Amino acid sequence: MAAPMMARFGGRVSAWLSVPYRLCSSAPRAAPPRPPLRTRLLLFLYRRFYDVENLVTWSAALKLWNLRRKNAYYGYTQQLYGDGVAAAYYILSLRGGVRFSGQSDWIRPNSRGRFSWDFMEFRDVPIEEVDASGTEINYRGLDNLAPLSSLRSLSLSRCPHVDDWFLARLHVFSQSLEELSVLPSSDRGAALLQ
Repeated sequence: MAAPMMARFGGRVSAWLSVPYRLCSSAPRAAPPRPPLRTRLLLFLYRRFYDVENLVTWSAALKLWNLRRKNAYYGYTQQLYGDGVAAAYYILSLRGGVRFSGQSDWIRPNSRGRFSWDFMEFRDVPIEEVDASGTEINYRGLDNLAPLSSLRSLSLSRCPHVDDWFLARLHVFSQSLEELSVLPSSDRGAALLQ
């Protein structure tokens, strides 16, 4: 008997039956789903930046601030723990690697950037090798490595911020450095190394 009734009302029975249920239902309504993080972020940026140029300027300033923060001078750490420990902490925080004198194993961070604090045991042991390949080391960050008087090997390949100024500053290692791995960005940078 239900089928002929549906045919007579042309499908309006199901719509009619659902109205009283919605009006009389005491069940709480489900909250609308929260938009994805990307949508919320774009909406936040849209409300605060009226021009794309402002967004680009803000992004560039944030990147520069982050680069300066990563290459800060660790003078306080040098005073407390010595030059080797401060330089090792600096390189490890950039996701590089160090090897102390008399040790065959390198100290490197894992894939998440975490590293063991075993290098604190080598307070009086000089650093012989530094692998800063692919890190964001720059001219200012070199201040952390400058006190290393027994540094024999330095690897700087694939570092985006190694420029002519950086290469000109490597003269501080002229007495001890035996091996330097770097791909200079210009012919002038190669001339500075000679």
